[in-house]
Amino acid sequence: MRNSITAVILAAACLIPAVSRADSDESYTAEYRVCMDRCDGSTFGILDCINKELEVQDRLLNKYYKAAMGALSEKGREKLREAQRSWIKMRDADSAAIYDRNEGGSIAHIISGGHILSLTAERAQFLKQLTEE
Repeated sequence: MRNSITAVILAAACLIPAVSRADSDESYTAEYRVCMDRCDGSTFGILDCINKELEVQDRLLNKYYKAAMGALSEKGREKLREAQRSWIKMRDADSAAIYDRNEGGSIAHIISGGHILSLTAERAQFLKQLTEE
């Protein structure tokens, strides 16, 4: 049983860089890709890359949210504000469920952090599209 758990953890650890970049790789910065390629595979290294990119993506998300709010009617702003609040709740609940499913620990931080990054980058791109004509 212990060997099975170890094998699953090792397999997941090998997939983490790919999982955390998979869905919106084109949305991530070149610095993030370099960081993930060069990190030593340690929890600290991976989380450092994720957290730095999350700061970038969060700034983009806020920039595009403000731009979208400025481009919408009052009714549209109300709808977007409501949608954004719902999205934040969903993102946080998803992350908590992932963390719980992985029973805490190093792997849970990496998987839930990668998930938050992926969702944030995806949301930033969605908001950016709202500002484009």
